[in-house]
Amino acid sequence: MAKKKRNPTARKLTITKVRNAIPGTQGIINLIATKCDIHRKNLYNFLEKHPQLREDIEHEKEQLIDIAEGHLSLKVRKGDLAACRFLLSTKGKKRGYTTKQELEVKTKGIIGTTKLSTSQIEELMEDIKEHANKP
Repeated sequence: MAKKKRNPTARKLTITKVRNAIPGTQGIINLIATKCDIHRKNLYNFLEKHPQLREDIEHEKEQLIDIAEGHLSLKVRKGDLAACRFLLSTKGKKRGYTTKQELEVKTKGIIGTTKLSTSQIEELMEDIKEHANKP
């Protein structure tokens, strides 16, 4: 039986090489693999063996989100209504700014894995309708 050939690029890959390739990639695996001159599948395999590198990749992704939040903040400060609406519908939910109607339903002990009878379903539907019509 012939010996299984090892991938020569996999031996050249080091934690330092991957760590140095991450900046500027926004955490995109294909870009990191290209900078390391390997196939992305080999990088995925390497990351399985070195999970500490995943944290570095996540940190790179978070930096991109920080940049986006900074730009959004600038737009809000300039009075951009679309940016204000977006910010309020996401970060302002706790203050009641939301684009969807949220409904709180209180049940009478029928939640769980219990099968509901027809009368229980009808009662639940009436409760939902009653609460939906309240301002």
